[in-house]
Amino acid sequence: MWVKVMCGLVLYGLYQSFFSDDDDVLDLDFSAANALLSVASRLAKPYDRKAYVGLPIPDPDTGSRQHIDLALVAKGKALVVSVKSFAGFIARRADGSWVCRNESRYKEELYPDPAAEARKAASILESYLIRRGVALPVGCLPYSVVLPKPKFQYVI
Repeated sequence: MWVKVMCGLVLYGLYQSFFSDDDDVLDLDFSAANALLSVASRLAKPYDRKAYVGLPIPDPDTGSRQHIDLALVAKGKALVVSVKSFAGFIARRADGSWVCRNESRYKEELYPDPAAEARKAASILESYLIRRGVALPVGCLPYSVVLPKPKFQYVI
């Protein structure tokens, strides 16, 4: 019986390797969500802050909701954090975008500049808070980018 099970697993693996064509429909990756929640708990605890994860903030420029990864709020202070779970070798292009070469898939993926995305998210949250009546000086909401994966290497 165990021989049949093992042969079935081997045949299934061969079938997957020959006929999958890099179909990512069933490739569920929960590591990004785990990384986001881990960063939120690590940044919120020691500084006695509240962490708001996955904020959908309406953007008046595009007319849609923009997703903010993490907002840390304390008395009179706030911080917007963008969490990117990149793994592999990262190189920066001249236009500011990042190229990630993953070791397991051996293909390059292009990502927009994370710092520019975090800056945009901070400005969207700042304009949203100002529209809601919170008195903020313009440009006072700081932002940060966190890369929590240990298998991350930046190539210059």
